[in-house]
Amino acid sequence: MQDDKLQPELKTGTVLKDTEREYTITEVLAHGGFSIVYSARTDGEDEVVIKEIFPNTDEFFRNIHQVVWCLDPYTGEKYRKLAEREYHYGNEIVSKSTSGRMIVLQQPLQIESIDGYPCKDMAEGYYYLLESVRGKGMFLEDLLKKINACDPEYQRFSRVYVAANITFQILEVLKDIHEAGFIHGDLSFANLFVNEPDLETGDLGTISILDFGATHKVEELSGEYEVNASTLRNMAPEIRTKCGDVSYNSDVYSVGMMMWDMLFYHTAEGKRRDSFSDRERDTFISPSAAIKLGCRNREEVRLLNAILKQSVSMDPQKRYFNASQMGNDVSRLIRMLEMPEE
Repeated sequence: MQDDKLQPELKTGTVLKDTEREYTITEVLAHGGFSIVYSARTDGEDEVVIKEIFPNTDEFFRNIHQVVWCLDPYTGEKYRKLAEREYHYGNEIVSKSTSGRMIVLQQPLQIESIDGYPCKDMAEGYYYLLESVRGKGMFLEDLLKKINACDPEYQRFSRVYVAANITFQILEVLKDIHEAGFIHGDLSFANLFVNEPDLETGDLGTISILDFGATHKVEELSGEYEVNASTLRNMAPEIRTKCGDVSYNSDVYSVGMMMWDMLFYHTAEGKRRDSFSDRERDTFISPSAAIKLGCRNREEVRLLNAILKQSVSMDPQKRYFNASQMGNDVSRLIRMLEMPEE
């Protein structure tokens, strides 16, 4: 993640004009590894979301942004191409998806001026409309904070049940991505949106995946994988070290890391607990710890440990092959947890 002070952030009230309408920036929603996401209103008062790729180094363009920091021309062009790929890949995946639970770039904007200053040639390829999710839910990170702040409606769920259910939902959407022949490449809590969770009843809502900036077609992966993701903790070792083949099980590693974090990191105190330095051991979670998480018998403890072992192994060959395979075991764990105690 870049330092926020160094980012060419558009100020609230900035007006972007394209060939058809004007967009007035109302809020900065998120900073990404090479982009910023804004909420904006059109001249017709519709609310939209705009994704801005870091701009090029033209002096005039920099003055509009009123910042000193900028990208060199090579990096600016690289990011523009990444955004173009994200747009095409994301929409190709959605066209093949059965779940439809993906938030992708909708269309490129042909920005002609910013606050009245012409910038058509400089802005081309740097602005996209993104599906608006305002008022429909929250990012997974925020939902987990609410759950772990002892929200009373969620206390009827054990921690392992919440982690298993959310993990299964992620895998169901990821299965569509894998079946379309792609890997996501940057799975993290910041790239998962929870649609319409009900905080009064404890409904966990449904998960959508967004940010396809690090997405690749598996059949086109050869040689060194170019790392464009910003969440290093969740990144599979073969991607992080640039050693080994990158495939669907690289995404599986990221999901396994998030499942672990849902079990142990998102506590009321908000402290991360890393306690598995040896990824190849058979028992990640001791029986006593598993009972505290909500497991009720040896079979549930064994299956939970098996899921973690086969998802976050340092050796890709020892992991689940894809989201569908991991999903089968997580689904089985959920069924066991939902069975009444004898």
